[in-house]
Amino acid sequence: MPLRLVLWDIDHTLLELHRLHYDLYTRALPAAFGRDAKRLPDMTGRTDRDSSSEFLTAHGIKPTQANLANFWVTLVEQQDKIQGELPNIGRTTHGAETTLAALTEVPDLYQSILTGNLRALAERKLGAFGLDRYLDFDLGGYGEDSMNRAELVPTARARFESKLAVAPYLAHTVLVGDTPLDIEAARTSGARIVAVATGKSTHDELAALGADLVLTDLTDADAVVRGIASVAP
Repeated sequence: MPLRLVLWDIDHTLLELHRLHYDLYTRALPAAFGRDAKRLPDMTGRTDRDSSSEFLTAHGIKPTQANLANFWVTLVEQQDKIQGELPNIGRTTHGAETTLAALTEVPDLYQSILTGNLRALAERKLGAFGLDRYLDFDLGGYGEDSMNRAELVPTARARFESKLAVAPYLAHTVLVGDTPLDIEAARTSGARIVAVATGKSTHDELAALGADLVLTDLTDADAVVRGIASVAP
């Protein structure tokens, strides 16, 4: 059986944390640079490197690597301040934990993350709900890795190959996400895409954009397992 690498989006796919990420940006800017946040970027499907660069620029701060690193450290510090409150702020999406658990039983299948979140934020968000135990974060692609979400796919696959000394075929790399940019990332990189209509985009919109499979949500774990097997046989 071929190796499969399943890469999960986080926000609105595995977790519903509402506008937490926007709140972190609002808190981090004055903490890092002494300036109030006057305008927030649309972060839907984007990486933190991309969103942070736009955000800093809009507030007169050059998005140098040093300034980005400073901002990212502060983002994580702001997350840590409210980490214990996360279960009251948000929740797992319906069926998320059951689905992750079911996929751990599939032979030769590895689960990690492909997200616009910084890795440190991804680990904290998922850890607050106990979902981290199903995922190997060393195999993922994260918001600090690139401006372009599609470039996170080869990054994740390179990490997979480095850790396991073998690379999954692109056709056996499956992204699971809720945005058009998740679909674009899969199409651009040659990966497969299972879209879930748990975010802003509807089932029909995601299907029209060319997802290999569109699910209403993750409630039926068996259907998700079968769906991943069908798009990456």
